[in-house]
Formats: sequence, structure tokens, C-alpha cells
Amino acid sequence: MLSTVTKRNMVRKISYRSAVSAAAVWVCLVLGGVARAEIAEGTVISADNLDALLTDSFEDKPLRDLLTPVQQQLIRDYGVTMKLAHSRPIEVDPKLKAATQAHADKVTIDPDSLEVKGFVTGVPFPEISADDPLGGVKLVYNFMYTPWMGDVGKFDPMVLLSIDAKHGLQKELHATVSKMLLKGRLSEPHELSDDLRQASMMFITYPTDAKGVGILSLMKDDGALPDSYGYIKAVRRVRRLSGGAWKDPLGGTDLLGDEQTGLNADPRWYEDIRIIGKRWILAVAHSTNPGMDESASDPELHYGVKLDEAPHWDFEDSYEPRQVWVVEMTMPADHLASKKIYYFEAENPYMSLPYLFEAYDRRGELWRTMDQGLYTFQTTTSDRLVYAPSPVRIIDLQRRHATVAPSSRGHYMADYEASPVDYTPGALSRMLQ
Repeated sequence: MLSTVTKRNMVRKISYRSAVSAAAVWVCLVLGGVARAEIAEGTVISADNLDALLTDSFEDKPLRDLLTPVQQQLIRDYGVTMKLAHSRPIEVDPKLKAATQAHADKVTIDPDSLEVKGFVTGVPFPEISADDPLGGVKLVYNFMYTPWMGDVGKFDPMVLLSIDAKHGLQKELHATVSKMLLKGRLSEPHELSDDLRQASMMFITYPTDAKGVGILSLMKDDGALPDSYGYIKAVRRVRRLSGGAWKDPLGGTDLLGDEQTGLNADPRWYEDIRIIGKRWILAVAHSTNPGMDESASDPELHYGVKLDEAPHWDFEDSYEPRQVWVVEMTMPADHLASKKIYYFEAENPYMSLPYLFEAYDRRGELWRTMDQGLYTFQTTTSDRLVYAPSPVRIIDLQRRHATVAPSSRGHYMADYEASPVDYTPGALSRMLQ
């Protein structure tokens, strides 16, 4: 048997070895970069501190893992800054949630034609799976079909700022833009048309040489290209436009027709849409940007965009960790882009909002990026909580040029009185003459 002294010596040796081992593990963790400092809320990530913060964490997630490679590039090389905010749940309108729960189990999708059947209102596909080959298509339908901005909505005005990285603000485009859902409406009747899904209209109000131009787009329910009409003020006539205009730049901006409010297209117009992953990113889910102040004479204060500071397209907002679906969209052969990578909200099944996208040119090289945020407000007419976009920024990385739409806060209204007759070629002509 071991003596009492021998046992004590063994205990001391074991304790000493354990302490040495624990210290060694701690040193390895620190030197290996696993032990990270927590970044304080309110920290502004910029080109000046990005590299120093990449190995630190925010909400216990490494900053390196919260930023996509393109986001890192935007911060390091394109003047984008991100103010960190703690994540909060996205509010859900009770009426939207109830409508989804009442109707979602009736909704199906044809795997060959991609036709949606049985959809009434709410979110058509609240349950998304990475294993579902149609998961990406369902996310696009969720965004396009859900009345997340109201049954009818209007931006008045919508402002698009054209900005050059060297020379700053080049031109402004002001317009009144409205959209009306004709199917899938949250209010009754849920359906106002047999063959149309939605109608949208844009009237340009500035600059003077473009004032009086109007565009009407009628999106069909069967996946066919939309019927589009333009009011040509020189001849005071409405003319039918090419159905392929959805692929063209919008009003000479960096924004394409299928990118309004982040995404404005039918999934059947693309070659392929699929989920390629799920991850965390930094995104604006609760925008704190105050939006436009029309009483301010200084353009920077007027639009809430840092127009006086190169590269002139940055703005302040609050970026929080969000879990997203990463979706790859393959464009048709005649599209200006070859593919786009979209990042859709994944934590909240009632809000399939695309926070970001990356567009690649026909050579497969990174071409443009878009980021947009989200805020909510209560309507006074339908007593609904609706979502609206915060500042939207599209950067052409190859030209070092951007288009920024300032926050719509205070300039977006929803669920006001409107009728389908307000969205016809005849109505377009009457409103502009």
C-alpha cells in the first residue's frame, strides 16, 4: 500500500500537470486566434479598422464570418462603412401571420412549370429547406407574392442619386412610383384580376427634360413577360414597350428593371434558381437612417447620404447579424448579367427579404452589388404593420459608380384607396396630360 506522503506527492504532481496542461491549452487558443475580443455595439467598421477587427467577434460570431468576401471588399476598397447593432427579432404583422397559417398548407408548386397553385394570401411557402431543389424558387415567390409592403403602396417621391466615386453626385431622378397587388392581397377580395398578378406605375417628376414620362407595367400570373407601356410626352401618346425591358437599366441608373425593391421578377424568367447555402451576414433589418429631410438645403442632410465625403455613396445605418439563405440565380442568355447571388432573410419565415445581391457579368466577373435595409411602420388605413426599404445602394464596381435611393421613411404610404382602373394605359395617359 502507498503511504500517506506518497499519495500527497502524487496528487501534487497531477494537479501541477493539470495546471500546466490548462495553461498550454489557453496559450494555444489565444495564439491560434480562437479566444476573441467582443466588438462593442456602435463600432463603425471601415477600411481603417477592418483588418484589426476581423479576428474579433460580435454576438459571439467572428467578424470574418459575418462579412461576405464582397462585403469585405466594399469596406476595404469602396468606402462602405457599417455601424454594428445587436440583432432584434423582425416584427410580424398579426394579420399576415394568421393569413399564412390559414392558407399555406393548400399551396403547391409544379416542379416542371414552376406554377404556384392554391395560393390565396399571406406567405405562400413559410417552410424552406436547403434540401428542397425548389427552395430558391419558393423564396423568390415568397418575396414577390407576399403583401409585405401592403396591398397597394406608393413612393412619393422615389429619388435615385447617380454618383461617381471621384466627382460625387452627377444627377438626380425623382419619380412617383406605385404598385398594386391584384392577387394575393391581404384584404378582401384577395383577387382583383383573372390573369394579372400586380401592376406598377412610375411617373418621372425631375429633371425637367424627363418630367412627364410615365411607365406602366402589368405582371402576368402565368409567368409570361409583362405588358409594358410608356407615355411619350413629345407626342402625348401611350406606346407599348418591349416585354424584355425588365432586363434593361432603369432610367439610365445602375439599377436594372428586375431589381426594383431588390427583386422584381417572376422566377420563371430565369434559367435556374437554387439555394447554395445558409450563413450569417451583417444586414440592415431595423434601419435607423432618418431618411430624406426635404426642409434641408444641404444635399447631404436632404438625402441622408454622405455626398460630401468620397466616394460619396456611403450613409449611416445599423447593421446586425442575420441568418440568410444564399441563393444563386442563373440569368437568361440575353441578360446583362450571367448570374446573381442573393442573400434572403432566413430567421423570419414571414419576411423573405433580399438584403444583398452580387451580380456577375457575362464573363463571370463581379460586376455590381446591391444592399438594402428594412424598417416597419403601422398603416393608418388598414391598421397593418408593413415593411418598406431603407436606403438602397447599387454599386458598379467595374465603373466605380453607384446609384443610391435614399430611405423611403416618411415618403412611402400603403393601403390607401386605389382601384385596378388606376393601372391601365388609359389611366397613364390621363394622369400625364
